[in-house]
Amino acid sequence: EKLNADLETLNWNDRFLTETVPKFENTHNQTAASPQQLLNQISPLIATMTQHTGYVLLGEQSAASVLPAVLATEERLVPLLDQYNASLTAENNLTVNSYHKFQLTRDSLVLFALSLVLFCAIWFLLTKNQKSRFKLKREKTRLLKLTRVMKDNQQKLSAAISAAFHETWSWSQSTGEFWCSETFWQVFGYQNASQYPEATFDVFRAHIDPEQRGVLETALQAHLEHGTPIHLELLASNEQGESRWVRVQAKLIAGDSNGPENIVGTVEDIHDYKLTQLQLDRKETLLTKVGMVARIGGWHVDLKTNNLFWTSETYTIHEVDPDYQPTIETGLAFYAPEARPLIQNAIAQAIETGEPWDLELPFITAKGRHIWVRTQGELEYENKKPVRLVGAFQDISHEKQREIEFLMMQDDKFSSCARLEGVISAATEVSIIATNPQGIITLFSPGAERLLGYTAEEMIGSKTPECFHLAEEVEQRGRDLTASLGRTVKGFEAFVTPAMLGGFDQREWTYIRKDG
Repeated sequence: EKLNADLETLNWNDRFLTETVPKFENTHNQTAASPQQLLNQISPLIATMTQHTGYVLLGEQSAASVLPAVLATEERLVPLLDQYNASLTAENNLTVNSYHKFQLTRDSLVLFALSLVLFCAIWFLLTKNQKSRFKLKREKTRLLKLTRVMKDNQQKLSAAISAAFHETWSWSQSTGEFWCSETFWQVFGYQNASQYPEATFDVFRAHIDPEQRGVLETALQAHLEHGTPIHLELLASNEQGESRWVRVQAKLIAGDSNGPENIVGTVEDIHDYKLTQLQLDRKETLLTKVGMVARIGGWHVDLKTNNLFWTSETYTIHEVDPDYQPTIETGLAFYAPEARPLIQNAIAQAIETGEPWDLELPFITAKGRHIWVRTQGELEYENKKPVRLVGAFQDISHEKQREIEFLMMQDDKFSSCARLEGVISAATEVSIIATNPQGIITLFSPGAERLLGYTAEEMIGSKTPECFHLAEEVEQRGRDLTASLGRTVKGFEAFVTPAMLGGFDQREWTYIRKDG
C-alpha cells in the first residue's frame, strides 16, 4: 500500500510540473536550463520506473530482473530533480500559492526508491519460493510416473523373457536392492511358491556351487570395471540339496543422472542340455584317444549349413594347424586330381540315395606328401530326414606298403624269381631294368649291360634310370603328366606315375650309353 501511495504521489507531481512550467518559462534565466527542459528529461524517467513496477505487479517480469534498471533510473533522476527544484525556488511567482508549490523533494524520491527495492526483494523471495515448490511438485509427479512406467516395463520384460524359458533378475550394487521374476526360483528346482527362498542377491549367490561362486563374482567385477560380457554356465543347488546346471547372463544398465546403476540379467535351466553336452564331450574325448592310437580321424558335415567338422586326428592326417578352418571345397582339394571325381560322386550318391561309401584314394597333404587314405561316409537322419554326413578318415599308406610287400613275398615268389632270372640272363639282346619305389635300380640284365655299357654292379643299389635318359625327354614327360593330372610330376615320378595309378606306359626313349 505504501508503494502504491508513493507511486500515486509521484504521478501527481509529474502532472503538476507539466501544468505549471509553461507559466514561468518566459521569465527563466536564459543562461541556465529551463524548467521545461528539465521536465522533458524527468518525465520519461518517472514513466520508466512506473512501467517497470507495473510489470512486476502484473507478474510479467520478476522483481530481480527489473531491479537493476530501477536503480539505474534513480541515479539519473535524483540530480535532475535537484536542478528542477532549484529553478522553481528562484521564481517568485511560484511561492505565492502554497497549494501549488512543488512538493516533490529528494527525500520523498529516495523513500519511494527504497520502498520499491523492498517490494522487489520481497516479491523475489516469494516468487523463488513458489517456483521451488512448484518444481518440487513437478519432480515428484515425474518420479511417480517413471516408477509406474518402470514397474510396468519390468513386468512386461519379465513376462516376455519367461515366455522364452528364461527368468529375469536385477541387482543394484550401490543400494543392494534385488528383484527377480515370479517363477525365478523354479530354475533352481523349487516346485511351488511356498518353497521359494527370500529374494536377495546373497541368497541367489548362495545357490551357486561354492567352487563356482568366485567365477560369478569375478565376472560381475570384470563387467562393472571393463564391460566384459557375462555369459556363464554354473552348477547350482537348492535348499533340498538338488543340483542343476544353469546359464547366467547379465548386463549393466545405467540409470539417469541421479539414479543407481543396475545389473539386469537372466537365468536359464540348461541341466538336460549340459548333461548331454558333457556326455558327448566324454565320447569325443574317447574317440579322439582311440583315433590317435589307430590313426583314424572323424568328420561330419551339417547339410543345412554345410559346416565341416574334423576331429584332431583328421587335422593331423591333413598336416594342417589346429586353427585351420576346413570347408567342403578345401577338404576335397586335398585328394589327388585323379581321385577327386571318385569322392565327389560318392558324396553326391550318398546324399541322393543314402548309399554309404568306403574308398581307398591317393591323397596330398598340406606339406605336399603323397599318401593313401581310406575314407568312409554315410548319411544320418533325424525324423526320417537327412541332416548330416558323417564318416571316418584314415592314413593307410603303411598298409598299402605292406600290401605290396606281401604280394612280393608270396610262396611262389622264389620260384618265380628264379624262372625270371633265367629268362633275363638268357635274353642278352633284351634290356630289362627294374627299380624299387624310390627309383633305385634293383635289376640290371645282361642285355642292359650290353646295350648301355654299364655293369650290373655299377647300377644295382646306387643308380636310377635317370643317369642314362635324356634330361630333356624326362622333363617333357613330367610336364605332360603335370598337365593331365593337375599336380606336379618331375624326376623319377615321370617313369612310374602311370603304374602307380594302376596303368602302364609304353613309350620310346633315347638312351645315352656310358661311353657317350
